[in-house]
Amino acid sequence: MKFLSIILLLYHAYTAHPSYISEEPKPMREIFDVNEYNIEDVVNEEVVVSKYVFDDEIIEVVQEDVIPELCYLTSDNFTVYNSFLLDRYCLEELESVSPQCRGFKCELAHYFLEHGAQIYMDFMNAASYKEAVEVVHRELSVAFEKLNMCTCGREFFKALFKCAPFYHANALFYATENRRHHTARYGQWMKNLDVKSASKFFRSINGRHVC
Repeated sequence: MKFLSIILLLYHAYTAHPSYISEEPKPMREIFDVNEYNIEDVVNEEVVVSKYVFDDEIIEVVQEDVIPELCYLTSDNFTVYNSFLLDRYCLEELESVSPQCRGFKCELAHYFLEHGAQIYMDFMNAASYKEAVEVVHRELSVAFEKLNMCTCGREFFKALFKCAPFYHANALFYATENRRHHTARYGQWMKNLDVKSASKFFRSINGRHVC
């Protein structure tokens, strides 16, 4: 699957490309070792409206693979062949949220497709750490306004953290190149991590932010 490779482009530079030196300081690009070539692999700039959109390949993957899985896959029609991001346990946990919140993961996928590229570029183009933090704060505020984060967001992340220690979807095997010691290491790391406390901490931050 191309999905994991595309997501990794958001954080890793291709070693085959020369380094990109910006005329203005962009510390977030330095932290994540992202150069202009990586940026072009992820987003396209629509000059007329001064807006960034995802690269056509990312749009295709999100529309054809991510959205159908997050929006239409259920525990009743789930198989290992029609799923990539979710395993059965995580899917069942996400289905256990309140009825009014079961469509949240679908809304999140659409929100990512519509706004993710611009958020990514605003963050990467930040001229200082302070500006980068302000970007995160601003986008969280907007997301809270447009999505039901106070209720459904909390339930969604609670379910996600609950299933995380036992995660074994196809995406994990793809990311680890199907190497058993890597997948076993993930499971061991997640079980040693206090996921429950991390979930409570994350949800408490959400609550203090807007709710």
